[in-house]
Amino acid sequence: MLFDKKGNLIYTITYSGEKMLPQNYREMVDNLYADYKISQVARVNEAAREIWVLKLETSKRFLTIRIENDQPEEVEKFQKSR
Repeated sequence: MLFDKKGNLIYTITYSGEKMLPQNYREMVDNLYADYKISQVARVNEAAREIWVLKLETSKRFLTIRIENDQPEEVEKFQKSR
């Protein structure tokens, strides 16, 4: 949780496994990124916004996506070192 100087809540971040991810988002990720495995899930709540940040990986790559309002967006993409 992050609070401002007056004690007002700015946002919260909850880390979890794939089971916390809503079913429709799991299906979306499975369809769009079939070769990837979900390794980490974080839910960010800020005011009226809910943002999901997912870490995905294959044997050769890491990928971070964010989902807000049912819209996935790739944020980071890395090749694994050999």
